[in-house]
Amino acid sequence: MRKLNKQHQRILDYLTDVGSITSYKGLIELGIGRTQARIGELKQMGYAIETKRVSVSNRWGEKASVAEYSLRAEGGRV
Repeated sequence: MRKLNKQHQRILDYLTDVGSITSYKGLIELGIGRTQARIGELKQMGYAIETKRVSVSNRWGEKASVAEYSLRAEGGRV
């Protein structure tokens, strides 16, 4: 089993405290440049992380679709 690194732990803590995260929030708030990759690793380690598409506005006010990650209701590992 792979050990959690600091980025993995930051994401899990954020998901527990805030509820969800996008790649943009991961970069801006946690300093993680590849949030999507870290989420994939956490899923491979057995963490129950759900992905859904959400609509956001970009800097020009245009609609964009991004992935939003959250812990499933059962939380923790699957």
